[in-house]
Amino acid sequence: MQPGEYSKAAKNFLSIIEKMGESSKFGIDMSADPKAAVELFLKECGLKMTEYIQFGEKLEMEPFYCIVEAKKL
Repeated sequence: MQPGEYSKAAKNFLSIIEKMGESSKFGIDMSADPKAAVELFLKECGLKMTEYIQFGEKLEMEPFYCIVEAKKL
């Protein structure tokens, strides 16, 4: 997979989300260390992660999305 490309699982998930009226503006490469990638992104935005839930991890799948709670630094 090339930088900026979504995995097949992510594409399927995004198509479902788009049918619900939401759209994806960007993605974060979660292939190496998903939690660290999200933490770095939030830090660059002036935010600190307070909760992290990753989907696919327990199913031994490639992670394709997560839900994050963050607060302002």
